[in-house]
Amino acid sequence: MPEDTSEVAELLSEFNTKISDLESRHELLRERVISFGGGFVKSRDDLKKELNLVKGDISKLQDTIGNIQENLRYILAQLDNFVRKEQLQTFEKYIKLWEPLKFARTEDVQKMIDDALRNEANAGKEALAG
Repeated sequence: MPEDTSEVAELLSEFNTKISDLESRHELLRERVISFGGGFVKSRDDLKKELNLVKGDISKLQDTIGNIQENLRYILAQLDNFVRKEQLQTFEKYIKLWEPLKFARTEDVQKMIDDALRNEANAGKEALAG
């Protein structure tokens, strides 16, 4: 029986060593899982923050694009109020034909007629006198 006891003691010692090894491995794995979980939570929180920033940027971009579209609509609506180059050239041609600076006012024409009549009357008097 002493042999049985020593074998049992040996087996128990071996089991104890194996259990101790398993416990230390279990503790290491538990620490790794906790560490990994903490890192995962931190990464998730960081990603949420980044995602919120990106959503904010997208919202600002959408507002900016909306403003640009509104401005483009306004510009396109105002284009009808502008003269095209061809229209301006045609208008310029007509102005050159009319030469509005050579037009005379009614008063100016009346004065020219009066002056001409006076000159003619003076010329007639000089012809009779002479």
